[in-house]
Amino acid sequence: MDIQEPEEAIQYYESALKKDPDDLVLVREVGKALVMTHDYNRAIRYYENTLRDDPKLFDLRNDLAELYIKLKAYDDSKRVLIDALKSIKDYKQDLEIKQKNVSTLMLLQKVYLEEDMQSPDWKFKENESAKQTLIQASKTQADVIEVCKELATDQLDGAKELAGEILYTLGMYYEERDGSNEYALQNFHDALKKNPQHLKAMVAIARIAQNSGDNEQCMAYCQKIIQIEAANEEATYMLANLMLMRDQPDQATETYIKLLEKDPDNFRILSNLIILLKRAGKISDAQKFLEKAELKTQRSKMAGLHYCRGLYNRYNSEPQKALRDLNFARFDNFYGSFAITNMIEIYLNPANDLIYSSILETDYQTTSDNISAAKSLIKELNLKGTDTSILECQILIASKEKGNLEAASKQLKLLLQKNSQYVPGNVVMGLCLFLLKKSSDARNYLKTVVKNDYQVQHADSFEQAWILMADYYISVNKYDLAEAELKKALKYNKSNIKAEELMGLIKEKEKAYVDAAVHYQKAFEMSNKKNGGVGYRLAFNYLKASRFVDAIDVGKEVLKINPAYPKLQSDIIDKAR
Repeated sequence: MDIQEPEEAIQYYESALKKDPDDLVLVREVGKALVMTHDYNRAIRYYENTLRDDPKLFDLRNDLAELYIKLKAYDDSKRVLIDALKSIKDYKQDLEIKQKNVSTLMLLQKVYLEEDMQSPDWKFKENESAKQTLIQASKTQADVIEVCKELATDQLDGAKELAGEILYTLGMYYEERDGSNEYALQNFHDALKKNPQHLKAMVAIARIAQNSGDNEQCMAYCQKIIQIEAANEEATYMLANLMLMRDQPDQATETYIKLLEKDPDNFRILSNLIILLKRAGKISDAQKFLEKAELKTQRSKMAGLHYCRGLYNRYNSEPQKALRDLNFARFDNFYGSFAITNMIEIYLNPANDLIYSSILETDYQTTSDNISAAKSLIKELNLKGTDTSILECQILIASKEKGNLEAASKQLKLLLQKNSQYVPGNVVMGLCLFLLKKSSDARNYLKTVVKNDYQVQHADSFEQAWILMADYYISVNKYDLAEAELKKALKYNKSNIKAEELMGLIKEKEKAYVDAAVHYQKAFEMSNKKNGGVGYRLAFNYLKASRFVDAIDVGKEVLKINPAYPKLQSDIIDKAR
């Protein structure tokens, strides 16, 4: 019978039950139909009353527990499941009872973990009850497998698959809650012993390998995964990241684009693509991918869309627009920490300027309001379990106050004592010491970075190190060394405004005004023609190169941005006429 309406279904099932009250399938179907009406109180009364009359209905108990989970009534759900486990002990432990025991245990661990997730600090929060329940489920399922073997039943393959799934779930607990990759990997590998085709376990092993820097193992598992499932998104995504690690950005970009063709609103992939397009000097190309994503995006994925828009606007020199979009994404469980980090960085340096420079005419100063906003956001990151040590030092440095700079220096020394090769720590320390007028010490920390091979996971830090070293070399008239550092920055990020600006400055100092203008023009366009300082230098070099019309046009563009820009009218526009 094809039943279209829940109320009709209830009447039908109740009528059928009167004829056959022992039909357990019908008993469950009545409950399911009641849930479909969304009359949850009525459904709960039915479940509770039925179980009171017949407590051996273990499947019905699980259905009731699922309903309580749906209603976030976790205490009631635990009560029902614990009662079920107590009842199971009273029965002969045959195959069917063992199987019901496992399903009940798996549902109970779900309750324990979902209850935790209602708290904002649930990540990396141990839950001993959930862990022990999973361990018991795994042991019981091992018993199920042995019974299947003894009985020579055709359920053996299914039992092994379930065992693999339980071991995988336990592995995820160790990875996400316990923070133990060792135990996580042990369970993932055990899952594969039970089910060699368990793709999620392979993906997890590959992910841990990639995060720990074992790129070879990551590659090996990704290739295994793709042999089984050619279109596996996770494996393809990791392979794209490995291409980046191997300095193959074009191949990585192509891979990301292929993934987006299938899934335009996969924002994890889109965010990576936006970063790559920025580094390739093609940030404008990101707009078409954002438009395609917007057409498909459901309400549940809006945080991802706003996060990607925020990245795009940030890299397109639209900091206020970026902040608005990132603010929308900051409360999301996945994108929240990334969004907040970007917001802090924007508040500390909205124009993406050089906080320290010994040679550029800049008086960059982060406002007290922006610093306060960054401090507030740091607190949110701490609640999400994110390491904020570097960001906290950057906030201290942004004030440029000597006391804060010295405090940042002390914190960074402690950090680097644990890992002297930590790239972001060395770069921020170098910046801090430059601001403290300790150039020699600053260079030593930066050299720790620039003498090493490029690491894509620390791309921004490497770029900053190269720029800071170039700035120093220009200040002591070592233009060849400065150019070498700037070329490295531009190799890995063709949209590096500061690198092009400093290249322009070198050519200007060498009185190669035409060449200087080429670099300044690139920098001005990269800034979306909003960097007044670069615009001024461009107009000045056009003037020196006798390109008077160009000098006037650029000067007017700068005045649109900042009508009071110092001496631009008198020094450039008036002289060019």
